[in-house]
Amino acid sequence: MSSATIAQTRDGFSGIVQRLVSGETMEHLVLYRNRPVARIVPVESTRDVSKRIGVMKGKWDDFSYDEFQELDDEIADAMGV
Repeated sequence: MSSATIAQTRDGFSGIVQRLVSGETMEHLVLYRNRPVARIVPVESTRDVSKRIGVMKGKWDDFSYDEFQELDDEIADAMGV
């Protein structure tokens, strides 16, 4: 964990962000008159699904929406829905 005053944090902010972007799991405390007033931590990563969209395109050549719908209806009947 690192800590710095507001001015020091401001001057080194891009470096702090670069460390977080690179994947470093760090915590930075911002001090005001030697008391911690803020904490900078990495955001929990979210899965980037934009790269996965279309990944299965062309993989299910035998896929039929009608067959899927029949199966869905069959499952619903079996569950009594």
